Amino acid sequence: MNPEYIKIVADSSSNVLSMGDSNYTTVPLKIIAEKEYVDDAALNLLGMMEDLRNHKGKSGSSCPNVQEWLDAFEGADYAFGVTISKNLSGSYNAAVQACAEYMEEHPDRKAYVFDSLSAGPELAMIADKIHALAEAGKSFEEIEREFDGKGYGDFKLAVGETVVSVLKPLQDRMADIAKDKAYVDNVIKTNAEKANYFANKTLRKVQKKVGFPERIR
Repeated sequence: MNPEYIKIVADSSSNVLSMGDSNYTTVPLKIIAEKEYVDDAALNLLGMMEDLRNHKGKSGSSCPNVQEWLDAFEGADYAFGVTISKNLSGSYNAAVQACAEYMEEHPDRKAYVFDSLSAGPELAMIADKIHALAEAGKSFEEIEREFDGKGYGDFKLAVGETVVSVLKPLQDRMADIAKDKAYVDNVIKTNAEKANYFANKTLRKVQKKVGFPERIR
């Protein structure tokens, strides 16, 4: 599947607002106290924390609603939603309803929602895995089956495999460089000379400022 045809939408518990070259977006959770705080890029986190610290009344939270998920899916040929665990929030149920309505409105398009069974960075890792599978040419149905009915441990394993695939070329390159002792020695020597030059230059400026006599070179 061409990654250009898919959109990945996570709720804001992922703590990630953008993701490289992925067509990725978030729908915000909200905190409701004296006023409503929307968990998006415009949120003044320090201001919110200060307000909540001084707030004496009741406070609560609100998950993204069906319309917000629908708006986020809009325009996608293939949409994948990733939510905080359904045991922690109603975000999953709202996303599933939006998914059904989106496909009803657009019979030629497909959408699916993954329950992350978790919260925080795991959502972003699952989203990244979805993008990687699409880049690898997996179909919508194959990506759906990759996680369908899986548990938290399966998610962690899948994410770990993605991380390893990204890091392996870097590790291989580092191993090749380490074998070339002459190259490594030259890099160390060159950078040591540069560091020494700039250190001496800074030292001379400091000595001049404080009135020390200039060293004879």
